[in-house]
Amino acid sequence: MHPDQQPQQPPVHYVRVARNGQAIASMILGLIALLFSFVPVVGMISWIIAPIGLIVGITADKGPIGSGQRLTGITTSGVALGICLLWVILFAAA
Repeated sequence: MHPDQQPQQPPVHYVRVARNGQAIASMILGLIALLFSFVPVVGMISWIIAPIGLIVGITADKGPIGSGQRLTGITTSGVALGICLLWVILFAAA
């Protein structure tokens, strides 16, 4: 090797990580809806966000990648809708 030459480095290989974008979106929407559903007036936002999170979670790929996030999104969206319904019942009874 010549003194002016630098040693060659091996090529860099990038690994592409498989992700389920719909499962992640469902989880984020469900968590946001769940947080907003505890606040009486601001919780009206949950009436919009929770069904979207529920639909996105149900239609997400059912493979092994992101299945926990999908189930978290479905569960939190369902609980958020339940809390919203509870608020409606409490306000109607008052």
